[in-house]
Formats: sequence, structure tokens, C-alpha cells
Amino acid sequence: MNHQKNIEQFLFYLVLFAPMFVFMQHLGGFALDIPQNIIAWGFVGVFISLTLAKIINRGEVLISKNTMTFAYFVLIVAITYILNHGLSLDGIMIMLGLFLSFLLFLSFQQQQLNLKNILFFLIFTAIAQTCIGFFQLFEIISITKYLYISELGMTGLFGQPNMFAIFLAVAFGACYIAVREDYLDKKYFYFGTIFFNTAIFTSNSRAGMLASILIATIILFIHKRERQFILLFLSVYVMSIINFYALTLLTNNIDNGKIVFGDPVRFDLYAIAIKVFINNWMTGIGYDNFTNNFFYKIREIGTNNPYLLNFEFRHPHNEMLYWSLMGGVINLFGLVILFGKFIYDNYKNINIRYLLLIPILISLCFEHPFINSTTILVLFLLFLNLTEKEAKYKKINFNIRLSIRRVLFVSLSLVSIISIYLCWSGINTLHHAIYLHQNQHNIASLKNVENMALPLFGKEILNDKINQTIFNFAVLTKDPQVIENSLIYWEKRAESYPKQSFLSKIYHLYYLQQNKKKMTELEDRLSNLYNKKFEKVINE
Repeated sequence: MNHQKNIEQFLFYLVLFAPMFVFMQHLGGFALDIPQNIIAWGFVGVFISLTLAKIINRGEVLISKNTMTFAYFVLIVAITYILNHGLSLDGIMIMLGLFLSFLLFLSFQQQQLNLKNILFFLIFTAIAQTCIGFFQLFEIISITKYLYISELGMTGLFGQPNMFAIFLAVAFGACYIAVREDYLDKKYFYFGTIFFNTAIFTSNSRAGMLASILIATIILFIHKRERQFILLFLSVYVMSIINFYALTLLTNNIDNGKIVFGDPVRFDLYAIAIKVFINNWMTGIGYDNFTNNFFYKIREIGTNNPYLLNFEFRHPHNEMLYWSLMGGVINLFGLVILFGKFIYDNYKNINIRYLLLIPILISLCFEHPFINSTTILVLFLLFLNLTEKEAKYKKINFNIRLSIRRVLFVSLSLVSIISIYLCWSGINTLHHAIYLHQNQHNIASLKNVENMALPLFGKEILNDKINQTIFNFAVLTKDPQVIENSLIYWEKRAESYPKQSFLSKIYHLYYLQQNKKKMTELEDRLSNLYNKKFEKVINE
């Protein structure tokens, strides 16, 4: 029994922290959409499998009011998905990710959560990520040659500065909670305030800075009568800002302009997304291929903003807008009602642990929704469970005959096997993608590229990279057959999604063929799609 409990605890911390040290550069972001972060979902799948087998074995499951609120949301999304848009692969993957999120939340509720261990794991993981971030900032070759180096400055292994800064803001809140629970001495809290906030301000992430400032404001409000604490806390917090300005003098990898002046196009995106929602309020734009649907809906409304015309949006940088755009008014009202229900069920249970949720909520409102981060999603579901310390859990008992238990246990074990296989598939995709990235201009590798076997997931991404390589060969060799093969692929891709880079490649291939008629047709198409002169489009 102890052996099983140890395995369960090991998987618990593996699910939480291992994905934070896996960045798959060529497979996109950490996403709710399962293929986009197959490694993280592999850990999650194994953990869910073991927990559900445990539930079945003991014939008892624990649930709370939050469990039912989550279940209602899953049901609403499922209804809008089936009624409005039918079945599609993209939609199925999103629904599967949402359903697994519910199972993960339920799995966390069956655990005896150890707040102290979780807080210290968070803090030490954040220390490691911060150290990696500083290595990146100063481009320390002896260390960074073994790490992923982002062109965006400090990102840790998250590969994205906002995700990095949001996680450090969570660690900042965790330090304070550890002090309040008498797990940590105040002097370490002050050190953590300087250390984490220096990195947050240096990361160029305005969402991270906003989260940090909000947490600091709440801490000051809690201690509003303690003058000594306020003076000391403000001193170390201001010191982290001074450290940030000192670092700007030591490196050119900090974008002060972005921090000071901001990025006004985000509000343009919100405005256009709201217009798209209003024009499609009944059913939304669909769960299948959000990027493609949103691309055309923007053009139906009309805009001259080059950012909105040229950028590929997988989400509108707001969680509520994202689900509302996909499922329409039913999803919107469902979210509002369920959010109100959550507040009503939990307002008497507000405690200091809610500090852990603040950075993630800010990210959901202004930066990256859960579609971009399995890691942040897992932490959010865990923190929701931690806030239920005073909640009354309801036990649901059920009896299953032993033979049925065995059948169910075997079937649940298959989830683990499938998860491991999918992880292997993801790693295989990564291996091929890195090979392509390193050999994209090597003509001798053409045969290896063409004969490369595609894994189960990541086919479209890897196919694009393979054909990017073939396109490069076409430009270098001007071989008519290679040009034709490349043209067939990119024309097919542009039919489903007329991305500017795809059409530009097609135009270049027509130029190599000296097909002036096709070039003229494509010039008109590009000009109409992007609402600007052709010369500007092709040169961007």
C-alpha cells in the first residue's frame, strides 16, 4: 500500500513540475489542444489513470461544489460544440483536453494535498527557472549551449516571457503564504521578493509585472497596521526595480520601450474580437480551426491594422472571449453564471491561498489563455483545490464487483500506455523537426527529408517544415520537378488557410516558373486579402 502511495505521490509532483522543464521548440506552445503539448499531457494521463483506478478500487469518490460547477461548464461547452458545429478533429481535441482537465481536477480532490511540500516545490522550481533566465539574459555560453535560448530575452524553459513571469509571480505569492503558514522565515521571503521580482521586471512581461504589483498591494493591505513590515517590504520591493534598471545598463536584451509604452494593438484585437462575436453571437465561429475562421471573420468586418491582418491568432488573448467566440452566447452566459456560482459558493471561504490564483487570472484576462499552457492549467486546477481547505467534500460511494474492477483497471491502464506512446510520438516529432531545422539548406539531405516517416501527432507542423526545406531546395537548385512538388503542397495549404507566408512562397515559386498569369492572379488575391498594395505584402 505504501509502495502504491509513493508512486502516486511521485506522479503527483511529476505532473506538476516535470513539464516546466520540457520546452518543445518545434511543437508550438504548452496547449490545452492535446497534440501541442503531448509531453505534459502524457504525465497528466498517467496520473489520472492511477487516481481513477484508486477511486474504483476503494468504491468512493470525493466531490465539492466546485466539482459540479466545473462539470456544468464542460456540459455547456459540449452542447454548443455538438449543436452548432458538428464533429471536427480540432473540436474533438479541445473537448478531450477540457474533459481531461475535469478529470485532473477530480483527481487532485482525491489527494491529501500537502501545502508545505507544494509551496516549496513551487519556490525551488521558480528559483531554477529564474537562474536559467539570467543565464539567457547574459548569454553565458558555457551554460546556455545546453539550453533553449529565446530571442525574447528571459523566458526560462517556458520559451515565452509572459508564461515565465506569471510563474515567478505565483512563486512570489507562494513565498508569502509560506511565511503566513510558518513554513518559511521572513528573511527568506524578503530575499524571494528581490530575486523573483527582479526577474519579473526584467522579463519585459507587463502581465507578470501587473500580477506582482497586485500581490504586493494585497500584502501591504494585510499588514496596513505594521509600519516596520511595510517599510522593509517596500524597501526590498523597490530594490528589485532598481536591480532591473541596473540590468538594463549591463545588457541590451531588455526592451524598455515595450515596458514603458506598451503595445496598443492588444486593445485593437479585443475590439475586433468583440465585433466578430457580435456578428456571430448565436453560434460563434466554431471549434474547428479557430485560426482560419478568425482570419476570415476579421476580413468580413474590415480593418486596416497590419497587426490584425498579418498575425496568426490561435486565441484572442482572453479566456472568456476565446470560449465565447467558439460557442457563441450560450458559452458566454454559461461562463458568467458559473463564475457567479463559484463566487457565491466560495466567498465565505476566501483565504490567503487565493494569492496563487491572481497571476494566472491576470494571464487569462490579458495574455495567454489555457489553450497556450498545460502547465499553467495544471497549476490553476491544483490551486483551486488548495483553496478548498474549509470546503465540505461530499462522498459518493458505489459498489462494483471484483471482475468489473479488474476490467476497468486494465482499461484505465491502457490510458497510461497510450499516454506514454503519445509522449514517444511527440519526442519523435521533435527529433525530426530539429533535424530539418539544422539541415534546411543542405541539398544532400533532400532524400532523407523526403523519406522521413511522420509520427502520429505534429504531422501538419512537421509537414510544413519538410516542405519549407523542399522550398529552399527549389530556390537553390531551380529544379523544375522540385519547384512543382513544392508548389503542389503550398497551394493545398493556402486553400485551407491563406496565410501570408504561404502565399508569398507560392508567388516566389510562380516567379521561378515564370508563370506571369498566375503571378498576376496572386497579386490581386494578396492585395484583396490584406487590404494593401501588393509590394508591401510580399516584402513583409
